[in-house]
Amino acid sequence: MSRLIPNQFRSQQALLLLTAGLLTAIALMAFLLSTYNNMVARLDDLEQQIFVDQKNVRKLHGLRFQVKQQKQQIGQIEQALFKDNDQDTVTSEMQIKVQAMLQKSGLEPESLRPVNSRAITNTLPSVVLKLRLNGDMDQFISFLVAIYRNRSFFHIEGLTIKPFQQDKLKIYMDLRAYYQPSSNWLTKTLGRK
Repeated sequence: MSRLIPNQFRSQQALLLLTAGLLTAIALMAFLLSTYNNMVARLDDLEQQIFVDQKNVRKLHGLRFQVKQQKQQIGQIEQALFKDNDQDTVTSEMQIKVQAMLQKSGLEPESLRPVNSRAITNTLPSVVLKLRLNGDMDQFISFLVAIYRNRSFFHIEGLTIKPFQQDKLKIYMDLRAYYQPSSNWLTKTLGRK
């Protein structure tokens, strides 16, 4: 019986060692599996971040294109504005341009007078001329074409046309022109530096 105990003890010891080895292997596998799952999750997070970043880069390219377009439009608008800090100077320049267009079209000005225009916050300052004109329809259309083709930004705010004599017309018009008081006024108004 004494011989049986050491063999039994040895087989129990081997069983314990085998069990300990299996538990260690299982723990190692669990650790490796956990590490693998963490790496896969991190890879998924990185792929998602890459997707979001690529989307943001595309948006950035779109925004850059929009900024470029806005700058071009602002440049075009600034070219069409009268430029001076003094409203009287702008009014005089506007009257000279309008008189030249009237003369070219053949319309006869009865009256061409500036009126005080109210300033509207965050808009370009402007000058308004009240026109009272005589002429025929062809001359009036020629004047409208000249206003349209003019590089300055004119806005017809009020217009009344009445028959006068045989084929003549009396034309009453309020014509507004905008001006830029300083070289960086538009940029300041839009809140950019």
